[in-house]
Amino acid sequence: MQTGDQVALRAYGGETLVRRVVAVGERTVLVCSEEEYLQAKAEMREPVSVGFPMTEVIDVVLPSAHG
Repeated sequence: MQTGDQVALRAYGGETLVRRVVAVGERTVLVCSEEEYLQAKAEMREPVSVGFPMTEVIDVVLPSAHG
């Protein structure tokens, strides 16, 4: 898992969300919505992100094109 990947996450209440990875830490992953990711990229700024425990990442849905 790396920056730019789309991941499926388990959110509060068991809901599954698909979000873009902004940064990967040792025990957490910072993510944002696709809309925020694209807007931040167009504006050349860091996306506003939210942290999730790594244990709540279900799967990498779409690897980034970076490598």
